[in-house]
Parts: sequence; C-alpha cells; structure tokens
Amino acid sequence: MDKINHRNWRFLRSFSSGYSLVEIIIVIALIVILTSIAIPFLLKFIKYNKYQNYCNTLELLIKEAKITAIEKSTNIGVCVDNEKTVKIIDMGAKRLRLCDGTPIKIFQIDPGDTFVKFKGSGAAFDPRGFVIFSGNVCVYNSERNTYFLVCISNFGRIRIVTGEGDCGNCPQED
Repeated sequence: MDKINHRNWRFLRSFSSGYSLVEIIIVIALIVILTSIAIPFLLKFIKYNKYQNYCNTLELLIKEAKITAIEKSTNIGVCVDNEKTVKIIDMGAKRLRLCDGTPIKIFQIDPGDTFVKFKGSGAAFDPRGFVIFSGNVCVYNSERNTYFLVCISNFGRIRIVTGEGDCGNCPQED
C-alpha cells in the first residue's frame, strides 16, 4: 500500500482546486433558464401592482375630494378628463358643469402604462358632503379584463365594486 507523502499530496491537490469549465457552463445555463422563466412572471407582478396602486390612489382621491368640499365649504368635482387623467376641480359656487373650475389635484396614468385607463361619469360634492352629481369613476385593466369601480351615491356614500369585464354602471344599492 502506498503511503501519501507530501509530494503526492501536492500533485493531487493541484487537480482538486477550483471549478472546471464544464461546471461553470452548467451553472450559467441553469441561471439563464431560471431567469428566462422568472422574468415574465415578474413583469406580470409589476403590472398588477401598478394597477392596484392606481385603484387605491383613485379611491383615496375621491374620498379626499369629499373631505375637501366639507373643509373648504365649496363645491368640488371629480372629473374624468380623458382615459389617462382624473381631476379634482374646485367648482366654487357653480353647480352647472362638472369640469368647470380650478383644478386642485390631477391624477394621471403613466404614459407607458397602456394596459390601464380611466372611465366613468365623474361626480361632484357640495359643502355638506352630499352629491350634486352622482356618478362613478372606474379603473379598467385591459390585460386582465378587470375593473375597479368607485360608485358615488346621491347622499355621498362612496363604495367600491370590482369584477371582470368592462366598466359598467354602479349596481343598485340594497
């Protein structure tokens, strides 16, 4: 039986240190495969989070419009300006048109987010928090075919309706 002396040990150790080229190529191939699988899911996750952010911001914006009407003792309108913009308008004492007045806040969808758009009739609050014009504002996600509808009733009640399909009208209250 051969004994391992220090000369043989050095020879064996020189072959066992480091990684071979084949091992490195296999690891890189695995990383590429896992990354190519993960990226589409990550992009869907990011888009869903953007959609949820638009929904939550819209809900808070409408609630803030109602509070602003009460605090400032003025008429405040929520106006769907186009598919990418919702404005909060200080209507002053006028009650004729929803989008006439001074813009207080403007909420816009980023230009790159083509999968999301605003729809709806808008609404307006009087200084008591009641509604001048009842209506709705909707965030529609065209990729998932889902909607987030904020309904504003005649007495100023704000409720949320979600579902699949295109934005519709607010369902009757029970």
